[in-house]
Formats: sequence, C-alpha cells, structure tokens
Amino acid sequence: MTTNLDIENAASICRVTCGRKKAHLSLDKVRPYWRDVHSPAIARRKGIWEYRHYPLDAIGADFLPNLRNIDVVGKPDEQLMWLSDVRYRDEAALGADCATDFNDAV
Repeated sequence: MTTNLDIENAASICRVTCGRKKAHLSLDKVRPYWRDVHSPAIARRKGIWEYRHYPLDAIGADFLPNLRNIDVVGKPDEQLMWLSDVRYRDEAALGADCATDFNDAV
C-alpha cells in the first residue's frame, strides 16, 4: 500500500523560491490572486510532482527580542511575503516544467 509519505518522498528534486509583491500592489488583492490564480496555474505545469505555496506575514520588532544590535526585521515593505516549494520526480520532469509554455498550464 502506498502512503502519503511514499508519494511525497518520490520527488527527487526540490526548488524553493521566495519573494515579495510589487510595492504598488495591495496585499489584500495579491494574496487571493496567489491562492486562486497563480498557485493553481503553477501546480498544473508539466513535470510538477508537488507544489506548495506559503504566504508569509510580516514580522514585527518583537521578533527575536533578545538579539541586540541586529536588525532581524528590516523594512516592512522589503520583507519576504511568500515561499513556494516545487518538487519534481526527476530531471526529466524538471525539464518538462522548464519547457512548459505558461499558456498551456492555465
């Protein structure tokens, strides 16, 4: 019997990316877009074994308060806002994703 763990561990290549929205866009508009449009389109690309998208909330000055003289927060508009975890079964699958025309995925 195949378990979820077996399925998840079948991927041999993982690509993790992160970023933030463009400054002029509202986070209230961008997050639903990431969830409802961007992520489903990425998940349908050829070669993708598993795709997960994690929105990140901004951290405040109380994050790691015991570190002195180290800025762990940075500017609010420059903090990372998302992380995506894309997994491929093998090199051939990665190649299929890289060759995918984005219009084929939607």
